[in-house]
Amino acid sequence: ESGPADISIIVIDQVSLESVHKSLDHRWPWPREFYAKMLGFLKTAGARAVVFDMFFSEPDRDHEGILGEDSDAALVAATHYAANVFHSYVPQREGLSPRPDELAAIIEASGFPGMVAPRAGNGLRRFSTGALPSAALTEAAAGIGFATVEKERDNICRRIQLVATLSDATVMCQSLAIYRGLHDDLELSMKPGRIQAGAHSIQTDGAASAFLRWYRPAPGKRTPYPQHSAFDVLRAGVRLENDLDPELDLADFKDKIIY
Repeated sequence: ESGPADISIIVIDQVSLESVHKSLDHRWPWPREFYAKMLGFLKTAGARAVVFDMFFSEPDRDHEGILGEDSDAALVAATHYAANVFHSYVPQREGLSPRPDELAAIIEASGFPGMVAPRAGNGLRRFSTGALPSAALTEAAAGIGFATVEKERDNICRRIQLVATLSDATVMCQSLAIYRGLHDDLELSMKPGRIQAGAHSIQTDGAASAFLRWYRPAPGKRTPYPQHSAFDVLRAGVRLENDLDPELDLADFKDKIIY
């Protein structure tokens, strides 16, 4: 089955990396200010949601002509302004304790309703810490959730963890956080063998993981979803800031969920 028509992907491919280096004189990793410019374009284009599958768990470093703290501030401001941006983090079983403000922001933003504290013996995977974004970025986001994938013995990923425990709270994965964020007044609850998300019932195992539904490309296509070059979107954002034609069709992004 081909992928849903309302999802599009922005790809940071080799062409984008080389084009940014040639045109803007920046190598990877890019300043976070660049993602802020991309968010500005996507806001203008009318994207329904923007989802980052990359992690901003460390302060940005200084780049040529761009201070790291200014770059971080630009991403926070753009995330807040767009009001439809979803971020993610990596939970960990071992490591140093997270900053209290970062942890509190995660729990406030992605705590599973009605399950503030984990119940003994409930089977959920337990994490004590994680690589978390700044509290400011979490608070600016429309939603945030953990992103973790565990392969099975044959090295194939068949399931996705929907709910887990972080420190002393029960939290949801990014996919579930996005679904909640896109549906006003969505009621979420965990029942034996399933998670109820509004009218949808998702079958789960005892650890609150569910089988993934993989999509195949449509005939003649390489991927299930339309793809756009990250450099083209960044360039469009820069051009918009300078009151120039973005040279991208805004209709390609309107009402889409952009990854």
